[in-house]
Amino acid sequence: MITGRTAIVTGAGNGLGHAITNHLTTEGARVILTGRDRAKLERAAAEIGGDTRVETVDTASPASVAELASALADEEVSILVNNAGIA
Repeated sequence: MITGRTAIVTGAGNGLGHAITNHLTTEGARVILTGRDRAKLERAAAEIGGDTRVETVDTASPASVAELASALADEEVSILVNNAGIA
């Protein structure tokens, strides 16, 4: 079960990441939506509802990923969906 667990979804602003985030929140997870476009992430979080949080990160940048890790240091993350990418 994923109820009460915290998940991070990269590329959560649209497409598959948005759908995954929606499913996880429906199943009771707390989801941290990540991506490069904060406005897009905030729109997705508002549309999905549930227990969500937005954090901007560029997964192609080690410094940006390190900043995200620092911001989430106190979180107990048990699910990671590494969805970011460009087709």
